[in-house]
Amino acid sequence: MPNIRASTESDIPAITAIYCHHVLHGTGTFEIDPPSEQDMAGRRADVLSRGLPYL
Repeated sequence: MPNIRASTESDIPAITAIYCHHVLHGTGTFEIDPPSEQDMAGRRADVLSRGLPYL
């Protein structure tokens, strides 16, 4: 059974790697250039600052 939990800062490298793969090889995003770990950390912080979960 999957373990769904809130993300942590230490998850950013893995989240970035997964997302960047799909930017380059998938059709689920309109981004052309893969974001950096700093970009993804900023996106996570933005979501969390709104009181929303980042899973």
